[in-house]
Amino acid sequence: MKSTLSIKWSCENNAAYDLLDRTYEHLDKRKKAYRDVEQTKRVLSSLLAQRRGPFVVSYADVPKKDKETLREALECLSGPVLTRGKGRSEYSLRDEYRDPQATFCTPNPEVTKGRPIPALFTDHGTIYRDGSQSEVPFKEIALFGHSKPSLMRIVAPHRHWHMFVDNERPPSVNWRELDEADTPHERHDSLMDHVVFRANMRGVQTARYGEGGFICINPNALLFVLDTEIIQQTGKVGQRPLLDITDIYGRQHLRWGSSTQANIKGAA
Repeated sequence: MKSTLSIKWSCENNAAYDLLDRTYEHLDKRKKAYRDVEQTKRVLSSLLAQRRGPFVVSYADVPKKDKETLREALECLSGPVLTRGKGRSEYSLRDEYRDPQATFCTPNPEVTKGRPIPALFTDHGTIYRDGSQSEVPFKEIALFGHSKPSLMRIVAPHRHWHMFVDNERPPSVNWRELDEADTPHERHDSLMDHVVFRANMRGVQTARYGEGGFICINPNALLFVLDTEIIQQTGKVGQRPLLDITDIYGRQHLRWGSSTQANIKGAA
């Protein structure tokens, strides 16, 4: 499976910094694109973090300020550090630049309130601190030992709580997309923490992940706990939040959100 390059990685340990220094020597420092050394090394770190195999460079997904640096870096590194794939924008790292001891991490997010996002360690030499896990499937995460948890994210959780807990009108009986509320809901953290508590009490190994997500061993069991606890906490039946679920193989699907007709009439 090919991943799409993301410019968001930095070096975490000495082995990664050594790789970065070796890679940096292949660049033509006379080029204007490399004037910002910190930016250049961030781009190189993101290339070196692609250790699983072929990856695709999509300039549409690259920040504008990094495009020229990335373009020049790919030109300089193709051959000594990178090999070109069959596709026009497909690359792979050479084996000597895949040090198994090198570890790369995403930046720590700024947490202004509530629980910080837990760092997720994978056996691909990557540490996710920013709440994302789009490039690799879960393999080995410290919170769950050697199990393979899934990610379950509530889409626009604050909007859901304004509808489910308060009396904001739901968009319809069923919904597949939902915009986030302008104002955070005061019970957000208590509701999320309560679901985790009840899930673990039932033997469903679960932890919060980011603002509106959970990682869990058994997503089907967590679905039951989540829906049941929403009914218990709100006193309204038939309320199911819109969920974005990523399984252990990296496959994603949506579970539609819904509310009974009685709840919708009651909110009118």
